Amino acid sequence: NCNPGGYEVYERVPPSTGIPIPSGFLRVGVGGATDASSKYQPSSNAVDGDKETRWESAPTDDEWLNIDLGAEYEVARVDILWEKAHAAAYDLELGTAACADAGDTCPEGAVVRVPVSNPGGWSNGANNACFSGSESGCDVVETTLPSPITARYVRIKGTARGTPWGYSIIEAAVLVVAPGPPPPPSDRPTCGVHWFTCIGSGSGSGSGAGSCSGSGV
Repeated sequence: NCNPGGYEVYERVPPSTGIPIPSGFLRVGVGGATDASSKYQPSSNAVDGDKETRWESAPTDDEWLNIDLGAEYEVARVDILWEKAHAAAYDLELGTAACADAGDTCPEGAVVRVPVSNPGGWSNGANNACFSGSESGCDVVETTLPSPITARYVRIKGTARGTPWGYSIIEAAVLVVAPGPPPPPSDRPTCGVHWFTCIGSGSGSGSGAGSCSGSGV
């Protein structure tokens, strides 16, 4: 205990994400700023961590949803939980420039564009992983990027609808690789513990002759 006033205990409760996050990844941008080409349902619903809400677009092919992560990250994967009104094909556009939410078209070179084909839609696409916790039976479309992309803005831009309706996204999860475990603690603590350096010989049980010197705080 390094605090003379006593111990303080904190409980960290992870927020609900509304979508399963695979081991080894962290979700970023939850509750962040969003924009969309149309908003039959609010665009913020796609990043609110609640699988009971959704973003819904107008019924045209070229609708888009933009997510501002709030800072630059090395984005490794984008998972989307679609409602039945899914995209049969769409582009993921990732970049550091604000052009990603400035209109329907970003200048070439301003973003990295990753096309995603989802012909099977919400129920049986080859790249879909069923999210059994969804009451509507929707699936998560998982897109792992070829290599991490530095981005603050992630835009999901539809190119072809899979139904006559608009696009409907329950959750759009932008994922980064989780950091590795912290380094081991120092063998010489700075507070409340004595440490010693011992030189000598002894048996495996810990007894024997030798000399020790040390100090403590």
